[in-house]
Amino acid sequence: MGRDFFQILLPIFIILSSISGKNLTVHGRYDPQNRELLDVKFSGNTMIITGNLNGTEFYDISDSLNPIHLANLEIPFGNQNRALPNFIAAISDTILYLSSRQRGIAIVNISDPSNPQYIDMVTQPAGSNYSYDGLTVRDSILYAAAHEHGVILFNISSPELPTYYGQINTENAWGTAFFDSLLIIMDGEFGFKIMNIADLSNPITIAEVLTEGATKDMALDGDHLNVAMGSDGIARYDLSDPSDPQLLATYNSAGFANRIALFNGKIAVSEWLDVKILEYNGSEIELVGYKNTGYRTMAINTKGNVIYSAEWRHLQVLEYGSISGPDLDLSSHDISFPEINIGEQDTMLLYLTNNGSELLVFDYDYFSHADFSTSTELNTLAAGDSIVVDIIYTKSGQNATGVYNIPSNDPDESQLSCDILGNYDGVNIGMTAPDFTLPIAANGTGNFNLNQHWSSAGEIVVIAFFSPG
Repeated sequence: MGRDFFQILLPIFIILSSISGKNLTVHGRYDPQNRELLDVKFSGNTMIITGNLNGTEFYDISDSLNPIHLANLEIPFGNQNRALPNFIAAISDTILYLSSRQRGIAIVNISDPSNPQYIDMVTQPAGSNYSYDGLTVRDSILYAAAHEHGVILFNISSPELPTYYGQINTENAWGTAFFDSLLIIMDGEFGFKIMNIADLSNPITIAEVLTEGATKDMALDGDHLNVAMGSDGIARYDLSDPSDPQLLATYNSAGFANRIALFNGKIAVSEWLDVKILEYNGSEIELVGYKNTGYRTMAINTKGNVIYSAEWRHLQVLEYGSISGPDLDLSSHDISFPEINIGEQDTMLLYLTNNGSELLVFDYDYFSHADFSTSTELNTLAAGDSIVVDIIYTKSGQNATGVYNIPSNDPDESQLSCDILGNYDGVNIGMTAPDFTLPIAANGTGNFNLNQHWSSAGEIVVIAFFSPG
């Protein structure tokens, strides 16, 4: 009951939020050399995409719908066996600055974007090892957000040789933006603050706003500030009186609003599993387009109506506008079943919506594994309509991992698919985790015992394992 109710929430929202024949058309999907894409910035007709792994990518977007790969830049660090993780980019003429958590800030000459040249790392104040995120260039100052260390200021009068200038204290700086001459600091779980920096040596806070969620990104639309708040969605504030910001509207959904970009009065949002297009109508924020990419959308930027979706490992090029044909969207691109016994069945729901303007005609849908099936017949789907597909898992003695393939007459995505995970030998969803004790390597001493934290103390324990490279 609980699982079916949760899954119904998103499709009902989609059905009620009519997008009137406008949506996102997929023009291309690219496989860059870097991975875990984190930022998209423009320098003229050059698009720069940073990655946590394998460096930074450079594309020519003279033809905005058809990016041409120019170069990949990897900056070795440590024992020289991997590239410096690149997080957020900032550009000053022909110089590119790249932030890195606890690795400093890299300086790159991009006068020839087909052959970017690494220059050096920015010298850190007093030998510090800050964790940097957002970077902003304003006049001859580089504003570098350094979380609990506030905003670190560097003089870039000589762009290739930045020097430490000062520091603005704040609780958890993620990034900065400018509202005329005022500095806005994204302060993570503490919201945002607006500061008068007429005297950079003595910045004065004129407003502090505690947002509903932690601030992840922000973009100004005139005197309106749009704020991405992760799992709490989007908020819009009126800054016409910057000493007293007023909340105008919020928009919340099932995604994780991480990055935003503005175009033609609209807000493009990277929400992990999809790209959403929102619009403020004077009283509320409305959904006017979306595309469930299913590929972990991490960052976003726009050029006209063209949206660049930087994902965990791919770049997708989308265009917002009227859809002249059918347009199929899925409520999810992956489904995972909890552990059940051999011979038992479980069912989960997948929602298919035609967000186009013409009749959608399905071809023969099929599963790649015999343990999965559906009782739903797919024939046609009128524009604006949705259909619920029951995904049935009947457990056999086999490992069950498969794909549900859905071919149709959608002109830009002729076959969509949903990855389906049943049960297999090893760890399955719903299994009781075995107790363990491991030594604490950082941020503490002694041993970590799962049972002590989970069973005895009643704490929720999240454990993630990452392999380098």
